Amino acid sequence: RSRWGRRRPWIFVGSLLLPPAMAALWAPIGDWTSQTAKVWFVIVAHLLWTTVASIVAVPYGSLSTEVTTHVTERNRVNILRLGFATFSGVGCTVVLQTLIKAFTDGAISSTVLYVSLFAGFGTFFSLPLVLVAIFTHERAPVAEHVDHLDLRVVVSPFRIASFRHLTWMYLCPSLTIDITTSVVVFYVLNVVYANPTVFSAVFAAVSLVLLPLLMRVVGTVDKARIYRVGLPVSIVAVAGIALYPRHTFVWPVYVFAGLFAVGVAAAQIMVWVIFPDVVDDGELQQGARNAGSFSGVMVLVRTAASAVATFVVGWVLDLTGYRHVEPGRPRPPQPDSALWGIRLTMLIS
Repeated sequence: RSRWGRRRPWIFVGSLLLPPAMAALWAPIGDWTSQTAKVWFVIVAHLLWTTVASIVAVPYGSLSTEVTTHVTERNRVNILRLGFATFSGVGCTVVLQTLIKAFTDGAISSTVLYVSLFAGFGTFFSLPLVLVAIFTHERAPVAEHVDHLDLRVVVSPFRIASFRHLTWMYLCPSLTIDITTSVVVFYVLNVVYANPTVFSAVFAAVSLVLLPLLMRVVGTVDKARIYRVGLPVSIVAVAGIALYPRHTFVWPVYVFAGLFAVGVAAAQIMVWVIFPDVVDDGELQQGARNAGSFSGVMVLVRTAASAVATFVVGWVLDLTGYRHVEPGRPRPPQPDSALWGIRLTMLIS
């Protein structure tokens, strides 16, 4: 607790730590001779980045329930922030792919790439969070007594049935996006020879178009129904992407990508629109508004599940005989087993 609130000091400090954490994450250590030193540096850098990201994400998620106590305002605020978060996330992916392509083509040096990544992206990520910490207000009531640190806060949210359901609803679209993001570059470069930047841009455009539609219907249509309605379309679309034939025109893949985004993006946005309602339910059942522990557990579960999913993608590629690109050499042809491994990973996601 502080004169600035419970959430904003964490967001402010975390925002200042993001650029140095990103600098460590993207550090150019390719010329190090020790493979062991590389591995340990990457492990420590990822732990640092994940810690800093959690310092921001947990109070930021909690703050989404506390900027207003009015249900309609809360819904609109969450749709706006999540819609723009999805759009900016995909936009960052497009810029990142462009920078890496420029580097691999020799158009920019490793120094320019490194500075662009940690200075450019670091500023882009941290500056809005600084503004959030300065200008946002926490309007939800604060408990009269301070709770002591207790590991039971990790378990207590799961006693609420609505939170258990919400966690599953959160993991499904999130893991789908994580797996798809991990494998899409392998898919477009080896299976259908499409443009990964266009693929990502289509997803971003659909997310942006969804914003006004969701803003209009969220006050009159059940949120769980909005969550469900686009998912069958996304399932059919991802099947079309995964099974699309090679050596033919690629524009249908981009159409499928747009249809895929309809259900997945709407579902992911709806989860955090429903989240304040689940916090309200927890307050009614537990007698305390534990938005911090609810948000923390969701971030913890998502991070752990994402790590496992990313590992499985790499494991499937290795198991199916994927041939990695050697520096300075042309992209090798992939065996049919690797191509089917990529397709099935897309389909199962």
